[in-house]
Amino acid sequence: MIFDIPWQDVVLGVGSVVFFFALLLSIFSSNKPSVWTSTIYGTTLTTFGFTFLTLDLYLSAGGSFLTAGAWFTLLVQKVLSNR
Repeated sequence: MIFDIPWQDVVLGVGSVVFFFALLLSIFSSNKPSVWTSTIYGTTLTTFGFTFLTLDLYLSAGGSFLTAGAWFTLLVQKVLSNR
């Protein structure tokens, strides 16, 4: 049931989605962060996502995976632009 979701899960999940939307500006911009920045953020957020899953914080996990996907998108864009 929706009311059984811990408030912390809602806060972390919504915060992650806000970060995702902020990253859309970089995804559609010509300026990209470094390969290392994107790799570290994407990997860390993926780890957070799996950790949130083990705590049954599904909104937080989803937000972390979504934001990690944005960082990995930036990584791919940077690598392709360096060719």
